[in-house]
Parts: sequence; structure tokens; C-alpha cells
Amino acid sequence: MRGQTAKRLARAAAPREDARGGPGAGVLHKCLLVKRSEQQAALAFRALGEPRRVEIMRLLRSGPRAVGEIAAEVEVTQQAASQHLAVLKQAGVIADDKRGKQVFYRLVCPCILGMLDCLKKRN
Repeated sequence: MRGQTAKRLARAAAPREDARGGPGAGVLHKCLLVKRSEQQAALAFRALGEPRRVEIMRLLRSGPRAVGEIAAEVEVTQQAASQHLAVLKQAGVIADDKRGKQVFYRLVCPCILGMLDCLKKRN
């Protein structure tokens, strides 16, 4: 039995070739099986897995803010704030607006805050 399991695992890990001779023959990629909206939701939840990002989301509830303001409120460097904001933007929960030389960030998905508030009340 052990030998059969090892053989199955080896076959599963072996690279496959598609019709053109490249890797991936017969493999249906996971991303094709998941609807785009579900992928976006998973990306948003992943982005909110970092407590500082949740704090940034709550901060943006009161309105658009510049990176410097956000960094000061969350007590991180401007570079760290920019990285957190980039992750949230890629997840589609915030957007940026350029005003002159400054970039202001705003919530696009305020409904997520309702869920966060609900979770906070339960704890």
C-alpha cells in the first residue's frame, strides 16, 4: 500500500505536457474553476489578514486621506503605509485619486467595514 501511495504522489507531482508539448496537459487550472467575483473576494479577505490594513480601512471610513496622514495615524513609515495601500488597492477595496502632487486614498467597498464591525462585536 505504501508503494502505491508513493507512486501516485510521484505521478501527481510529475510535470505534464499539453497538446503543444509544454507543461500542463490535462491540467485544469484552479483559477479557471473559480468565478472572478469569488477570486476578488478571496483577494480582499487576504488583504485584510494584516491588522494594520484593517486599521487603515477603518481610518478611511471618515473620508479620503493622503498617504502621509495615514502613515501618521497608523504609526508606520510612509513607505510601509504605501505598501499596505497598494495591497488594499490591488484587492479592490480602496482607490486612489491624485490631487496635484498628493495621492488620496478612499474606500471603494465600505460594506467590508460592516462585516469587520460585526466581527469586532462578537469578540
